[in-house]
Amino acid sequence: MKHRGLLLLAALLLSACSVLEQPAEPAPADQPVPPSVTEQEPAATPLAAVDSAELCRRYGRRSEGDADAGELHAALVERALFSAAEWRMIEARRVARGMSECALAAAWSSDTARAVNVTFSNGDHGRRLFYDCRQTAAPYCPYTRVDIRAGRVDSVRQSHFLE
Repeated sequence: MKHRGLLLLAALLLSACSVLEQPAEPAPADQPVPPSVTEQEPAATPLAAVDSAELCRRYGRRSEGDADAGELHAALVERALFSAAEWRMIEARRVARGMSECALAAAWSSDTARAVNVTFSNGDHGRRLFYDCRQTAAPYCPYTRVDIRAGRVDSVRQSHFLE
């Protein structure tokens, strides 16, 4: 019975798609097609609509000469997410104890080799992130381990394994 329902649903979807994909009537030869119809580009999401964590991740992926870096920086400054000290660390691509998780992402991105939820020895819950020094600005090789507790960097240390 489930399979019959799924087949019916798939058939409906396919028929709806074929109706939606019908080509539009071509414009008469004496009427040019307006450029807005032929050259539509998807609209970019305004940075004001992007959540702060995603802005931090995007800023962390910036590269030298990245045209979007200035806009991302301005959006982060406007939100007042970081202290002046955190901004200095972010711009230097350094991470220190006490930085917010968003500041960590802005400094090194969120491109981790591994991320795990952990319970620390005192019973606190948090996250443990491992960064590969060959792929990020992480200082220790082969991996830099960052412990996050209560949304803040608790420790940064070298790790030889993705423990």
